Amino acid sequence: MVFENLEKRVKKFGVAIGLVATAMMYSPSPAYAETVYYGKVKDAKSSAYVQWDTVKAASKYTKELDKLNTSDPQYNTTKDKRNKSVKDAIKKVGEDKKYDVVVEKDDPKIDNYKNINDDVKKKIEELEK
Repeated sequence: MVFENLEKRVKKFGVAIGLVATAMMYSPSPAYAETVYYGKVKDAKSSAYVQWDTVKAASKYTKELDKLNTSDPQYNTTKDKRNKSVKDAIKKVGEDKKYDVVVEKDDPKIDNYKNINDDVKKKIEELEK
């Protein structure tokens, strides 16, 4: 009798775990990232985009990273400096040019957004002097 109740509980518990796991794997919404560097997409009237790989190349820290091994203790510190510099430049250009939002190109895609890669690269060089 005791074992019969235990067996029923284990079966019920197993079914519950299976249902929870299945629910966690299913996502009804689209699975894409929204890389917003500055501002908010919602209600944005003036929008711009950058391409991270393009603008990060302008950073002196990217050049330093190319010389470092990923196991070097300075690697992560240098990468953090580069990322902060690029993000600061994006934010500053967004503010100066009065954009409501700056996103990664096509992530999300916004109609009529402007390419500000060149402005951001110049700002990176200016901030890193």
